[in-house]
Amino acid sequence: MKRESKAAYFDTSVLLKRYVQEEETDRAVALMKRHIVVTAAIAPLESISALRRLEATGLLEAKSCSTILKRIQNDRQTWDLVGLSIEILQSAERILQDLNVRCLDAIHLASACALRSRLNRPLSFITADMQQRKAASQLNLEVLSLE
Repeated sequence: MKRESKAAYFDTSVLLKRYVQEEETDRAVALMKRHIVVTAAIAPLESISALRRLEATGLLEAKSCSTILKRIQNDRQTWDLVGLSIEILQSAERILQDLNVRCLDAIHLASACALRSRLNRPLSFITADMQQRKAASQLNLEVLSLE
């Protein structure tokens, strides 16, 4: 499948579905093939943390975790990462206060809003998290569903 020239913002909840089989994995992979993957610079770190938690709780075997971590290292070279800046962190603080989301979700939302401003066009925001989906809608991001 050929990628669209249009970038879309992918939250870590969607990126991880490429590596850990879940109900929405097929849809997540299809969207990642169709769009240029843009995400916050924290996404690789957040992914590693989530995978290590799965390993620690026994939901992911150590060998599988190691294999997935290597795949993420390779794949992240193709992702466009939005770097953290003072402006993004200040925006994330406002989002935390206004929309009552988790800290890393606020950083993702602020990163997507900053990118939308830079591109000066609508931006698709792809997440598997219901609370984050609602917040993204309130920020006038075009939310794409995995359903």
